[in-house]
Amino acid sequence: LAKYLPEQLADSEIENMVVEAISAVDAKSAADLGRVVKAVLGSVGARADGSKVAEIARSKLAPNS
Repeated sequence: LAKYLPEQLADSEIENMVVEAISAVDAKSAADLGRVVKAVLGSVGARADGSKVAEIARSKLAPNS
């Protein structure tokens, strides 16, 4: 089954895309998490798991990051 699925992006690639999306949607806080995740998933499709994208976005939008 795995051979039919698209190759998953590495965490570092997802992190770079999250940082770009945060800038693109002008996200300022965790309240903007949905907009960031939507922007990333819209550009990567099935190559990244939504929960992984959300986890990375949440860490980047945390007040102490």
